Amino acid sequence: MKAVYVDPFEKTVTAVDVANVEDYKAWRTKYLKCDLFELAHVLRDHLVFVDEEGLLKDWDTQAFWALPGLRPVAGYALIFGDPGNGAESDADPQLAKALAKVITWVDPKSVVVPAPTFSTLDKDGNVKETTLLGPSEFWTYDNQP
Repeated sequence: MKAVYVDPFEKTVTAVDVANVEDYKAWRTKYLKCDLFELAHVLRDHLVFVDEEGLLKDWDTQAFWALPGLRPVAGYALIFGDPGNGAESDADPQLAKALAKVITWVDPKSVVVPAPTFSTLDKDGNVKETTLLGPSEFWTYDNQP
């Protein structure tokens, strides 16, 4: 299956063939180089898989990238087409070239991202938002996990 691979460490965007897309462990290990992955909602009509723990890694050794107008993404990405049912399909062959023109490689020292939050209920059953890992609303190079 055709996909697009974003490598912010080498600063490249390339078209790749993923042999067995159902074998998540194989392509997660080969391309994303992580244990856990998640969907990043940064590109319409595409499934963009990224390292779920990318922001938790040491920012001195992490690499970031961004699409215009969106927050930076930490680490590698593997992008498939999305036929609308959440299943992977071939990425458009021209997507790698188009993304290479608009992706920005972001210096970790300039990254500002919203801190992850989780919701809990108070004793009255009302939702209470709590910021993970401290009171700051944002994570930056000087205020990272």
